[in-house]
Amino acid sequence: MKVLLKPVLWSLLSLIMLIMFAIPGLNVLAMLFIFVPNTVLYTVVNRKVFIGCIATVWLLAALLVDPAAMLFLGIVSLIPSIVLGEMYLRKMPSTKIVPYVTAIVLLLFMISLMLLERLFSLSLINQFKTLLQTQYELLGKRSMLSSAFTPEMVESMVSTMLNLVPLAMGMMALFIVICSHYVARRIGAKYGVEVKAFPQAKDWNIPRKFIFIYFVFYFIELMIDVTNSGFFTIAVLNIVPALSFAFTVQAIGLFFYLADHYKWPKIVPILIAFPILIIPLFSIVGIIDIAFNLRKRITKK
Repeated sequence: MKVLLKPVLWSLLSLIMLIMFAIPGLNVLAMLFIFVPNTVLYTVVNRKVFIGCIATVWLLAALLVDPAAMLFLGIVSLIPSIVLGEMYLRKMPSTKIVPYVTAIVLLLFMISLMLLERLFSLSLINQFKTLLQTQYELLGKRSMLSSAFTPEMVESMVSTMLNLVPLAMGMMALFIVICSHYVARRIGAKYGVEVKAFPQAKDWNIPRKFIFIYFVFYFIELMIDVTNSGFFTIAVLNIVPALSFAFTVQAIGLFFYLADHYKWPKIVPILIAFPILIIPLFSIVGIIDIAFNLRKRITKK
């Protein structure tokens, strides 16, 4: 009975996740944990049962909601789920799982945007651009923008924000994978599928060479036209803030290390992490930590 209950339970949860995408508000929650049911299902049943369960879920979702949308969403969510499940079965560590699956999800995002534009003449990038321009024009009419904001300056700001879309997609992909992996890994452990977790926050450490890479791209960014939509410009504009975020994570790890070393209450580094994430300037703390090996100096003292 328990053997039959597993595929039924996780198939039902997979169906619920797909349906939740059609419900405003719940679709955000579904997006964060969309890979969990199929990943767990992949690890607890054989391949024939898995295929049968997925086919049943897709059929029911197509009958209950929109067939084309559910099929498209089902395929996009299934691929990373299978990759996650396969990596779990191979007992690969989380440090390899998360970057690898994040890259796959990001690639699927880009392919989805391309297919939407080619097949349905629907460009989400153009819609986003129109939305930004409309908002700036509305603020200008309400005198909420300074008179110094000329139409050319507004156009430049819109172009810069559009060039940062790949970074936003990458961050979203990373967040989705982390949320789904966190839950799926813990559930998998209950079924005997052990996956090595990420190192503790106090042990987060980025290679020193990232500082050199960051400053190289930072100086390149100062010399290029940020409104240009060429591949090189977009790459530079996205690499610089991505590395800056990595240094922010390094800074958070430093404060967790300090909390562990000086036996601070556990809530202290968590509270410190919030302003570090919000204020980009704190990434400098991470750079200093890497460059001067602050943790080693603290340990010596």
